[in-house]
Amino acid sequence: MRALQRRVKNKIKAASFDQGFYTPENLKGLQKIVETAGLPPKGRPREEVKEHQNTPAYRAARRRHAGIESAIHALVWGNGLARCPDKGIDGYRRYVALGIVGGNLQTLGVILLKRARRAAERLRMAA
Repeated sequence: MRALQRRVKNKIKAASFDQGFYTPENLKGLQKIVETAGLPPKGRPREEVKEHQNTPAYRAARRRHAGIESAIHALVWGNGLARCPDKGIDGYRRYVALGIVGGNLQTLGVILLKRARRAAERLRMAA
């Protein structure tokens, strides 16, 4: 997270992670790096953690987390990227890029189909 903040010049204000990343040390460290740390503990949270989790900023960060998880899932399963056969970081990056291109092509296809349907509907109404 520190490296990412340096790369984007501290523009990240909130970060959310899965429960498996929670430790009290990780939470304290993340709170030093970003304004809102969405790092839920496993199991039932203690009272001091509950206070932190009841803030509007924390809840917003956790909602965004779910959206990101959904986008990753769509990228992986919608484009056949369940397993990366390429080796090394360059192969991984290439594989992810191909998945993004595939997702963009699907989105573009949906947009073009909607346009074609609207145009056909207009022609049918004009006739």
